[in-house]
Amino acid sequence: MIEATFYVSPVPTKVEIKGHAFYADRKNDSLCAAVSAVLQHAIIAIENFSESLMDFRIEDGYGIIKVKDPDNAAIQELETLRIFLENLAKEYSQLKVEVRNNEFQKR
Repeated sequence: MIEATFYVSPVPTKVEIKGHAFYADRKNDSLCAAVSAVLQHAIIAIENFSESLMDFRIEDGYGIIKVKDPDNAAIQELETLRIFLENLAKEYSQLKVEVRNNEFQKR
């Protein structure tokens, strides 16, 4: 199961993706490949089109993007990532997408 969690306050500031789909064997898992590719796309887009500060990490079965004070470009990219993953989750039960309010984390 892949779990993607988006943290908003009130705009997206962080996305964390964990797990493996086990949709197919490891070298042929199109769902894992799609999630990984779109996460990497978001990182590249934010790096190139946003003025916001960003931290990210990608490892086997784990990826995270944290954006400090996201500008419009970063917000748009994180929202696009969320929409893409939500649409993918409608087709694949091995993907779960959750949106959480992280207002309490700012204190």
